[in-house]
Amino acid sequence: MKPQSRVADRARDFEALVLAFVVQVQGSWTPQALETLRVQLARQGWTPTQEELDAALAHALQCFHTGSAHLFLCTGRPCQQRQKFDVSEPTLQHAAMVGQFSVTPTECQGPCKQAPVATLRVGQSCEMLAQFMRDTDWQTVLHFAQQAAAAGTLLVPPGEAQPFRFDPVHDHDTISGPLQKLAFLVGHFRGDGTFADGSNCFHKEVVGTWEVAGRFLGLRMGVTYPLVDGHKDTHTAFGMLGVHPDTGHITARVYTDGGAMHDYHLDIDGESVVFADRAESHHHVQATRARKVIRPTAEGFEERLELDHGSGNFECYYTVQMQRSTRAGQGSDGR
Repeated sequence: MKPQSRVADRARDFEALVLAFVVQVQGSWTPQALETLRVQLARQGWTPTQEELDAALAHALQCFHTGSAHLFLCTGRPCQQRQKFDVSEPTLQHAAMVGQFSVTPTECQGPCKQAPVATLRVGQSCEMLAQFMRDTDWQTVLHFAQQAAAAGTLLVPPGEAQPFRFDPVHDHDTISGPLQKLAFLVGHFRGDGTFADGSNCFHKEVVGTWEVAGRFLGLRMGVTYPLVDGHKDTHTAFGMLGVHPDTGHITARVYTDGGAMHDYHLDIDGESVVFADRAESHHHVQATRARKVIRPTAEGFEERLELDHGSGNFECYYTVQMQRSTRAGQGSDGR
């Protein structure tokens, strides 16, 4: 290799290290952070002058702000060792072209224990993603980046990318542990309900999304009932599920299109979710108690309403087989 080639390679390595620093601090830094960078560079044999460092920082900052959306993929040693997907330049260029956002590899971005990691910038906001080891994981991250780039904001439903979201500042789990049992509700689902007596089918649609960094689960719901005069009666509601900080129990608050708010306590029974429903809401039948049982299926989930008509035993009133949406262009989470 020619001496000038070695000099060029060394210059690229230096700029890559500085870019990783700029990405890690999301485009702005303090004097203390800059001093930490100098120490890290010195450990690797770099002692740039102030002018050289300023020039590298300016170039890195320009790269950081290139495009309305930019994904920075760490290719430091720990990340390289755990990446089970293609990170060659042609592949990354293709991903950028398809997703309509920039993709740039960097040196180490910091949290090596979370490798592989990447930082997604959309506008002025950034989010780190981590532990996407398999190719399917990487494709999920790319899809999330594409959705965020198209919307111009990171505040898009993360879908299956939620487990890969990582907050390097706050030390907490990305998804609330107990709520992981309800992960089968995340996605877009449709289903036709059937009453136990075989009468009057109805249609239900549910969209479930992780909210607030996976600490809560949001459910948008719509039910359409056919009326005897040929019209259709549609009701919509929104529910927010979370873990009560004091009791550790899963609770839900549901907001209806009639302006009402209802609170529920959810129990986990094996793979099923069970909770007491309001018997008075089913005013066209007499019931002293009501409960719903929701269990995951291979295609989505089953929802069953059971009523106690006074005997002390629950009997099935209706069943809905919810199917995960598989429309063209959608992924397994209903995207």
